[in-house]
Amino acid sequence: MNWQQIHLLWGENDKIFKKELAHNMKELLGNKTTFEGIKNASHLVHMVRPCAFNTSLNHFLSSLLFPTPN
Repeated sequence: MNWQQIHLLWGENDKIFKKELAHNMKELLGNKTTFEGIKNASHLVHMVRPCAFNTSLNHFLSSLLFPTPN
C-alpha cells in the first residue's frame, strides 16, 4: 500500500522506458501516485527540459506543503 505521494515525471519520447511502463507503475503504486508526461523530452527529462521538469517538480512539492482541501 502506498502511504506517500509519488509523482512520476516521464519524457514522452523516452525510448528506454516507454510511457506505458509509467502508467503500469502508477496503477501498481496506488491512488496516491500521479503521472505527468513531459512533451518533447526523452529519458533524461531533467537535462533535456529542465524548466518543464522544475516547474512540474515545484508544483508537486507545493501541493505537499499546501494541499487543497477535499
